[in-house]
This record gives sequence, C-alpha cells and structure tokens, in this order.
Amino acid sequence: MQVDWHTFGLSLVPLVGLAQFYVKRYFRRFNEEVDLTVQTVLITNAETQLGRALGLEFAKRNARVILACRSMIEGGLARLDIVANSGRSDRNVLARILDMRSLDGVRDFADLVLTHEERQVQLDILVNIPAHIGFPSPQPANDTTKFYNENYLGPFLLTTLLLDLLKKSGAQPCIVHVGSFLRKTDSVDLDYLKSGEEISFDKIMQTKPMLGQSRVRLHSNVRTMRAMFTSELARRVSELGITVCCTNPGKDPDEGTQILLHCALSRTLQSDSVHIFSGWQKDNVHDLAKNSTLCEKFWKYSETLIREFPNDASDSQV
Repeated sequence: MQVDWHTFGLSLVPLVGLAQFYVKRYFRRFNEEVDLTVQTVLITNAETQLGRALGLEFAKRNARVILACRSMIEGGLARLDIVANSGRSDRNVLARILDMRSLDGVRDFADLVLTHEERQVQLDILVNIPAHIGFPSPQPANDTTKFYNENYLGPFLLTTLLLDLLKKSGAQPCIVHVGSFLRKTDSVDLDYLKSGEEISFDKIMQTKPMLGQSRVRLHSNVRTMRAMFTSELARRVSELGITVCCTNPGKDPDEGTQILLHCALSRTLQSDSVHIFSGWQKDNVHDLAKNSTLCEKFWKYSETLIREFPNDASDSQV
C-alpha cells in the first residue's frame, strides 16, 4: 500500500500544534539563574496556594522570605512547609500577620517591617498578591469597605510606606502587583479629575453599569485602580532602578508562580517603564493608565482616601 506522505504530514499538523501548546502551557519555566543570597522578599497574602508556591521558589534561590499572612495560624503552616521543602533555615523564612482589610493593621505591619528591616539593611522585592483573583461570591454591602481595603487601598498604602526601604536595595529592586485580567471596559468614575470638582468617595467607586452585578463593578473598579496605581508608581520610581510589574498569572498556581518569578527576577525587564503581563505575554496598558495626568491625580486622591476612608476592623486569628 502506497502511503500519501503529504496527506500524512498534514494530518500531523494539528497534533504538533496541540503538543506545542501543552509544552508551552505546562512545562514553561523561569530558567534564568538568579541567586538571591542576602536579599529579602516580602509576599502579601502568602498563605494562599500561589503565595506559598512563590515563597518556596524564592527560598530555594536563597532569599530571606517574609510571609505576610491574614492569620498567624495559616502563616505558620506556610512557613513550616517552605522551610521543610527549601532547605533554608527557619530564621530565613518569617511569618508575620497582615490583614489588608484594616488600614491601621497595614500601618502597624509596615512599622514592624521598617523597624526590623532597617537593621537588616534592605527590602528588595515586594509582591502584592490580592485577596481575590477572579470573581468571589457577591459581597454583602457592609463588606465593601473591606473589599476596597484589601484589594486596592491596603496594597497602595503598604507599597508607599515601604518605598523608601526598597530604594535602599543594593540589588535590582522590584514591585509586582498581581491581579486578574484587565478588560478594556473596566473603568472608574474619573470625571471629577478632569473637571477638578470635589467629589465624594461613593461616587468615584461607581462604574458605568456592567451586567447589573455589584461584584462585577467592584472588580472593575479595583482592576482599573490597580492599573493606574502601577503606571504612576512606575513613573515615580523610573530613575531609581526599581522595576514595576502588574500581571495576571492565570488560574494555575504552578504556572502563575513561574510567571511571577519572571516578573520579579528577569534581568530582561528594564526599570524605565511599567510592565503589564497577561500570562507570559506582555499586554497593552489600559487607556486610563496611559494618561499620566489622571494617574498622578488619582495617586494623590488615593493618599486622601487612606487618610479618610473608614478603617474597617479585621477579624483575623492571631
């Protein structure tokens, strides 16, 4: 029987493409050799699966890792797991309590880091993992304060409080903001920024109607706010050698960990611009985040919000 090799070859094309997809999807790894000896990494919401996996990878690269967790019970378990699997001594993996839902709690945590880390000389990498990636169950109305605190205002406050410490890094300091995919339709009410009129916090947090679902609007807000914050942060530190990234790591914690390692450690990323990633691919900057004037004004407004917005008490386990 004569084989039609041309037809046979064409039949293999889909299989080859599928194989390449799975290799790229499941086997791509951050493979740059980076030794983090004497460097300190801080990860927020480190009790999550993504936070634990990332902490382990940093520890394997000889970093000193601070796990900022909502409760000491979860933080202690994460710490024990990382110490057991990384070969690092327990004094190089620390667990600290940080509940972003309480802005006073964020201030207390930052004071603790600044007091202790000043003696340790530096903080080199800050990874802000949000409490929610994707869409959680709808939040009760009285939990809106907590939602904004833990997904935007808390990370904003923590980053600004620790910025001077990051500037002292003797390595290549980096700030990574983790979040879900930013959509072109995401927005917040920024009309007041253009007109200069005073406006209440309630109005700025209202988006244009999106499917009539409050949880969708909440996430639209924080995604846009995070993008604008990241863009303005990158502009402010561009001459200080600090790399700033914002990334959607996807749903797979293993792959997400590799993507975050790329953002935090890759020497191919320059500190003179903001780096937006969706998975492994660089993504376009959101239109609002491109407007430097709006981003600067929103930064200043965020500074006002962290002073005036209600400080919701957390219910953390100590």
